Parts: sequence; structure tokens; C-alpha cells
Amino acid sequence: MARELGRRIARALRPPERRASVGLATAAAALTLVRCTTTAAAPPAPDVQVLLARGSDELRVSLDGAYVVADERGSALASGRRLVGGRIRADGDRLELNGVGLPASTVVLRPTGADRFRVGDRSYAGDLRVRRAGDGRLELVNVLDIEEYLAGVLFSEMPAGFPEESLRAQAVAARTYARWRLANGDALLRATDADQVYGGATALHERARALVGATRGLVLEVNGRPLPAYFMSTCGGATTDAPLVFSGSPRAGLTGVRCEWCSASPKYRWSRSIATPEFARRLGASSDPLTAVTPQRDALGHSIRFEVTTGSRSRTLDALEFRRLWNAGAANDAERLPSGWLLALNLTRSTLSVQGAGFGHGVGMCQYGAAGLAKAGRNWREIVHYYYRGAELAKRW
Repeated sequence: MARELGRRIARALRPPERRASVGLATAAAALTLVRCTTTAAAPPAPDVQVLLARGSDELRVSLDGAYVVADERGSALASGRRLVGGRIRADGDRLELNGVGLPASTVVLRPTGADRFRVGDRSYAGDLRVRRAGDGRLELVNVLDIEEYLAGVLFSEMPAGFPEESLRAQAVAARTYARWRLANGDALLRATDADQVYGGATALHERARALVGATRGLVLEVNGRPLPAYFMSTCGGATTDAPLVFSGSPRAGLTGVRCEWCSASPKYRWSRSIATPEFARRLGASSDPLTAVTPQRDALGHSIRFEVTTGSRSRTLDALEFRRLWNAGAANDAERLPSGWLLALNLTRSTLSVQGAGFGHGVGMCQYGAAGLAKAGRNWREIVHYYYRGAELAKRW
């Protein structure tokens, strides 16, 4: 490997045909094409950039086949027939691969065939971009076709054993959310539930690709604009209007609806309790007793906000913040609050006990509900229109 890289840096290699650029301009240019609604041939699917790691001193990457190392402009710096135990580290303002310096602070590792990179115990289709950040540590990003990305999201976000029509509905929701993120804000999608859980190419990748491919290029829009198509595990009986949970979100397409389809979820109903002094401490009021917790509800019964009184002071928390504070320091799932929808509360001097419904933020598609609808004979189109009322399907690539 080192000898092959030693022949490198000024070596002129023809840029791969698969992708000319992997910078932020790629996603922006692709998105411009996606927005086009002419009768010409459909544009190619856009690429997405998925943040896999940040703040690392060293990265280990492997590939069974041939590859090229390029800079951000696509100019080849080096190549190899196989990458075994590849170690990437920062070397001053530049990077080094297996001890060989590369004249760039950002490099792209690109397979020349269909092989997939391995990072840790996971495999990834597409390219890997490694950047030396200002603090000298490394950032690792997977750059790949959005449809390939969705195949890595599908079974990470919804159980593979769910009915196929619900899985296709999940693919549409995940594609729509990703496209909305391309059009709004930071171009980097996080590989966690901060955006969408992305597990790379698993053993079920080909099945996931087939399910995603059945809805290729289809996204949900309102007035021609992509919808932030939120989803969660279990609504508990009803979803809620998006603006009540996510400030600035549109209501059209994300209106709360009743849902009788998710009762099979293990978190359809649940109960939790916490020591009252401990919850007061998490509120930052450990010197004052917690004397009242009063929910404010929406038209469907969700607890959207809570008025919390400690001593002589009251403060209002939205449901997400209330849940976050409750879960801060929780040792396990049995202590965590699955959602902010509390059906009943009982406050004593020693204990705050609650009974609640659902799992997640409550906005958009209920995944267990989608499975219930599919089992009742509804197809994926009916499922997405049930939860995203007012949105329209559009084929964008």
C-alpha cells in the first residue's frame, strides 16, 4: 500500500465518471435539478452528505477493491488496488494515509468499482470524505446517492419485519425529509436520530434497496416545496400539529390526526415515576419544593406545555424540554419518559408519577400506525396521505 501511494501525488489519473465533485456544490447543483418541473427527462438523483464521525484523532478505513484518493476538486492524488487497515491521521495542515502525506486538508476516498468501504463494523456505499477541522481533528462524511442513502436508513428507522407497504411509506417519508434538509440549512445529514438513523449497507441492504426503489424519486410537497416529513415510533392515539412541537414548522401537511392503528406498540401506554426532589434538581430549583405540574393540552389531548411551580415561582416548559429534563441522567429505558404526552399525573412530596402514551415527538407519520394500516390492507400511498394530509406526491428524479 505504501509503495503504491509512494508513486502517487502528481500522478495523472483520469477523474472517475461516477461523480465529478463531492463538495457542498454537488448537493446544491443536484437540488437545482430536482426543483425543475419541465417535461424533459428526469434529472439524476441528488447526492447527500452524511456525517459519520467528528472529533477523531485517527480513522481506520478498509476497502477490498481498487480506489482513488482525490482532493475536493476531484483531482487524483493517489490510488491503490486494495486498502487494508487504512489509517488516516492529520499531519500539520495536511492528511496522511498509512504514513504517506497527502497535499490536502480534505481528501475523498472513492472506490473505482462496486466495493464498499468499511469503517469499524459497518459498510458504506459511495465515497468517504475526510476533512481536517480547525482543531486538528478529523471529520468523516459519507457522500452518496440519496436513494442509496435511503436504503441505509430504512431498516435503521423501521423494523425490517414491518409490512412492506409501511416500509415503502417510510422510504417516502425519509426521502422527503432528506430533500427538505438539502433545501434548508446545514448540508450535512447526521447519522443519528438528530436527523435520521443511518446504518450504512447492512446484510439486508439489497432488500432495502428494492423497497426504496419502488418509490424512487417520490417526495411529499406542499405548494411545490418539500415537507419536513417528521415521523416517530408511536403516536399513542393521535399525532399533533407540527408548529406546537417544532417552532416554525408548517401546519399544512403536518396536521394532527387521530390514529387507532398503533395499539400493538409496546409503548402505546406506559407509566413512569421520578423522585420529586430529583426532578426539582433537574429543573434547577433544588432549594425549592416542587408543588405543581399542570399540563396545557391541544385539541386532541396532547400535553403540549407544562406549567411547573417550585416554591413561589412558576415556569412554562414545552413537552420536548419537559421530556429532556426528565430523561437527563436516566439510567435506563425504564426510567426514561418515552414521550411528552402525559395522560395523568400524580404529584406528592416524594414522587411524581405519570401515565402516558406513545413514543417520540408525536409529529407526522406514526410508524406503528403505518404498520397497522398496512395490515388492514392500506397501500403506501394511502398511508402517507393519512398522516401527511394536505401534502402531494411529486416525482423529482
